[in-house]
Amino acid sequence: MWKRGEFARYGAWLTKQGHALGEVIAADVAAEVESGLKHIAKDRARQVFKDYVENHLGPRFSRIAKNMVHFTKDAFPLGMSFRYGLLRKLDTFTWTRPMRDQVLSLLADDHAAWVTRLCLRNFKFEDFEFLSSLKATRTLNFRWADIASVRSLEPLANMSQLRALNVSDSAVSDLVTDLRPLLSCPSLCNVGLWDTPVPKSQLETLKESMKENGAQPVKNQEDLISGYERYISHNDFDWY
Repeated sequence: MWKRGEFARYGAWLTKQGHALGEVIAADVAAEVESGLKHIAKDRARQVFKDYVENHLGPRFSRIAKNMVHFTKDAFPLGMSFRYGLLRKLDTFTWTRPMRDQVLSLLADDHAAWVTRLCLRNFKFEDFEFLSSLKATRTLNFRWADIASVRSLEPLANMSQLRALNVSDSAVSDLVTDLRPLLSCPSLCNVGLWDTPVPKSQLETLKESMKENGAQPVKNQEDLISGYERYISHNDFDWY
């Protein structure tokens, strides 16, 4: 993940190329570092971002443009937060279907390359290929989602920053029995499978895969793979 200085240099380069995003980045950096007149810097950053949305993002993502919020404001309940003109957080809570239909286009765009938190609600996914390019995402949450057609978790192996994967009240494919791609995520701290009819075989696969990678046996194994709520965490393993 880039630091502020790296974004500042990137913004300066964009400005030299005549790209409007450069001004957005510069305004946000100023809003973060300004001390004495910080409120003025924040007001300017919000206005610059608003103009950028109206002139650049709005025409391309008209159904969700009004939900694009500057990071200095609370994103709830609109659902999106942008920093340096780039999507950082997305939660589709209360979004209509036409709005959700435009989300995948946004996530495939360069403006979503640095998104860190994703909560995808009420979606239906045929596969997870769209996740393979989201290398900055730290938290991924599926809620009330239909992912019964998904056959592989392999795209998640490319998410090097992923720390938490949570699946809640979602239809999961019985055919996804290989959870080892999750072990390719070096930052993954926990996998939550709450109130979700995940087959025992999948949890057994994850347990065995972790054991194959040198992990110690799972604590309270019977509790881990039985019951209505199932939860797996790196806290249950000795990784070092």
